[in-house]
Amino acid sequence: MAASFAAGVAATVAIGQLRRRHAYRYRPPAPGRTRATEPFRPTVAHLRRAAVGDEPVPTLGGPFPPMPVDDDQRREHPGRVDVGTRDGETLTVELDDLSGVALDGPAADEIARALAAALVVRAGPGAAEVLCDEGTAERLFPGLPSSRSIRRTASADLVARAVESERVARIRLLGALDADSAVQFRSENPEHPLPLLLVLLDDVPAGSLGRWATLVADASRLAIAVVFLSPAPVATGTLRVDSGRRVLDAEPSERLGSLAGSELFGLSADEAAEVLGATSEAAEAGDVDDDTSAVGRVLDTPRTEPWPEPTPNESEPTSEATDRPVTVRMFGHLEVSVCGEPVVTGLRSRARDLLAWFLLRPEGATSDEAVEALWPDTEPGRVHGQFWRSFSDLRARLKEAGGEDLEVLAKAGEHYRPCAAEIACDLWELQRCLEEASHTQDPETARAALRRAVTAYRGELLAGVDRPWVEPVRQDLHRRALDAHLRLAELEDQAGRGDAAVETLERAIALDRYAEEPYRRLMALHGAEGRLDAVREVWRLLQGRLAELDLDVEPATAALYRQLTALQPVSSQPVIPQPVRSR
Repeated sequence: MAASFAAGVAATVAIGQLRRRHAYRYRPPAPGRTRATEPFRPTVAHLRRAAVGDEPVPTLGGPFPPMPVDDDQRREHPGRVDVGTRDGETLTVELDDLSGVALDGPAADEIARALAAALVVRAGPGAAEVLCDEGTAERLFPGLPSSRSIRRTASADLVARAVESERVARIRLLGALDADSAVQFRSENPEHPLPLLLVLLDDVPAGSLGRWATLVADASRLAIAVVFLSPAPVATGTLRVDSGRRVLDAEPSERLGSLAGSELFGLSADEAAEVLGATSEAAEAGDVDDDTSAVGRVLDTPRTEPWPEPTPNESEPTSEATDRPVTVRMFGHLEVSVCGEPVVTGLRSRARDLLAWFLLRPEGATSDEAVEALWPDTEPGRVHGQFWRSFSDLRARLKEAGGEDLEVLAKAGEHYRPCAAEIACDLWELQRCLEEASHTQDPETARAALRRAVTAYRGELLAGVDRPWVEPVRQDLHRRALDAHLRLAELEDQAGRGDAAVETLERAIALDRYAEEPYRRLMALHGAEGRLDAVREVWRLLQGRLAELDLDVEPATAALYRQLTALQPVSSQPVIPQPVRSR
């Protein structure tokens, strides 16, 4: 597939993650973690790595970079996709220009999948749709249910009926606005996306030839692209391909000659289902039904569990942990210091990964478990060598930095455990503070613990690190940090420290620009003090940020805003929406 496709998938998946953050719901803060290692399907993970390359992964704390093409191009030409290469050059076509073309050869299905995926990724939600019958859909995209982008019908006859209905509707629409084609219509009516409809069709029954000939005749003008997956008498062109997706013949040459000799892109059934499933989930993420008020999907990570209790032989570190020779900051970019001096060079990436992975597991793990999680492609005979090289790099660099007697990982039986007596870690400090706050009945003790917790959380876990084992725990800790901010704001407000409560909520919004709960609470605090200009400012800020992801403000937030800004005085303090459980 093209580099633009990989970039589009990466951006789409990241936008989906941000949309899911919009559905955040508060829970009482508590320590914990996730140890999942497969946040992305293999094909999606591969495409993300291809798109990012050696560059740091963009943080999810702010707007993700836009799609590889700007919105105007995508809106006016949703079907302009990269379809293959020839002599090292990428070939781009308008999909509706391929309407009526038959793919002839053993790789026809692979090419059709690539066309469908490239269209959906480029066009975005609501701007493209793939239509095929149930049997064809199951062969091309096994296990993928119907969605906004992939529509299935029970039979080929129903596909024809659906296309006929679309054709009539589009002819009327273009005629009503005096547009000659879909391209002109989109250009002159930017508020109407007029989705490109890609129809993937197997054999055409003899009795339906006249029907399909009529449908294909003006399909391109109407933003309908009918692609036959085998030779068809009504086809208006043919691309004959071999098993390697090379175009052997392209007829008629005046129309399709630019593709002759090219190698078209292709996807296997599993790859296409993974990509289209991920893009469909991204499009639907973060939506909240109008009739559910503040109820929505919670951004969860799988297999969450409590933070492990300290083992009896561990000395309890102090809050500041000033007596530890090694300091590791995992929130934000990874920073390692020895005896107060930052280790800025010489610590290889595999050593950094090993240290960070074990700090997420203070109870320890075996060398086999570490290698399986960190370097899963390691050959069985090289597992122990991989672990020891990484461990030796870590130990040698830290000792070189001034810690001759340091031992950051201690062996007990078959397990290696990070040495709590040697290491101060902001992740551990966050977990201790959440533990203290969740078990005390004293508001002042809880407030002090949560203040330390939000101070420890300087940003996303291991910012810029793109590893399968990082993303799930990063999302989980982000949610726990938001919980801590919101609970701290409650305690500050209850203690009469309104300014501190406002400051805490503003920090929460800086951490997550799309979660609505902090905005609601901040508006409620401003409203209780009669600061209606501040309420309106927060409301406008929220609306602008959700517009970045094409999301609407939740009904509960809109209702709160109307209550706070109503002309009549509010008789009592506005009620902050209560926490809800996920559906």
